[in-house]
Amino acid sequence: MKRIAFIIVSILLIGCKENTPKTEFLGMVNLEVTGNSKAVSHFERGLLLLHSFEYQDAREAFRKAQEIDPDMPMAYWGEAMTYNHSLWHEQDYDDGVEVLKKLEAMDLEKNATALERDFISAVKILFKPETEKQERDLAYASFMEGLTASNIDSYEASLNRMKRKELDNDGRGYHAYHWLEYGYLQQDNKAEARKMVLDMQRFMNETPSARARTHMVFLKGTYLTETDEWESEIADIPVQISDLNISVRSQYYFLEGMKAYTAKDTAQMDSVIAIIESDIKRETYVQEFSSASLCSNVTRAEAAPSDIVTSKARQRQLMALREDLAERHNKAEEHLLKSIELQESISYSYGPPSIQKPTRELYADWLVSMGRYKEAETKYARAEKAGPKRRLIIEGKENASQFLSKERS
Repeated sequence: MKRIAFIIVSILLIGCKENTPKTEFLGMVNLEVTGNSKAVSHFERGLLLLHSFEYQDAREAFRKAQEIDPDMPMAYWGEAMTYNHSLWHEQDYDDGVEVLKKLEAMDLEKNATALERDFISAVKILFKPETEKQERDLAYASFMEGLTASNIDSYEASLNRMKRKELDNDGRGYHAYHWLEYGYLQQDNKAEARKMVLDMQRFMNETPSARARTHMVFLKGTYLTETDEWESEIADIPVQISDLNISVRSQYYFLEGMKAYTAKDTAQMDSVIAIIESDIKRETYVQEFSSASLCSNVTRAEAAPSDIVTSKARQRQLMALREDLAERHNKAEEHLLKSIELQESISYSYGPPSIQKPTRELYADWLVSMGRYKEAETKYARAEKAGPKRRLIIEGKENASQFLSKERS
């Protein structure tokens, strides 16, 4: 029977490949920018390529956006970012500076939102003259972590536009809304963040688009990870995820796994881990035979390689916690280290972490639970380089230090 099924699938794949060109799947964009709609499409492609470390191709996409809309500031921001290779700690400084000079003649107050102006200010920090690169990198990271005010302005601007053009809830600036929620949580303002999540649930129920459901997962996950309220009503907010990108689906499954971990429900954890594994295999197969997906009835958002990597990293986190419940601590540590390796193979996004519980932070938390306070202190310090001012890292580091002091006294 299996052999027959394989032959049928093979025939379908061959039939599709004969009629369908190879298609490039890069992932999804959750950043709204100002500009001509055709230029925005090229910008989004450039952004996805940038996050896949395809710097030359990303640069070409950003330049295409500039050709279509020369007054689109974020197209120049994007090109400048292609000259900063954060993964390898390299930078084509002179080329980046030349691109940024083109922004000097622009009226950014008129042609850019508050959030876009902040992104541009941030990239200028990366290419600040007469400053060591390490100092610029740290200043950039710190600046990006503190964008609460501009996200308020950006979200309010989207509401004004939504009202003016009589748009539905998808006219809301959900990207800025998510960043704003994260900002409140870094201030430990749980009440305001909780209200935002419940409002997002209402927006999603009124307009259950893929965009709304994706951001519902984002806001729900950020709230739960930052507050540890895994038994709250927010943890039980349902989201229909079957047609969403695998990265979003694995975020949702991670939350379900964390609920099970908190309840010490090993059977449910095993089930969630198996679902993620099946999902990863399916998307990996689709990537290998990408034309096959175009002639199937599958409508879910296609995955970029980085989406599969992030899903594997989340799966490893849950596998580590599952081993922790079984008191197989060596295995738990192996999974955490593998998750760190996976997470650090992709680009880091400032603001709300895409892997909502960064693995270095999770590893440090786990080390504290194991009584390995000195190691935990070191791991928190390492995590802080990627997430400066992140509240949970600061609190974790202080907690580890206190335990270490008591141990020494």
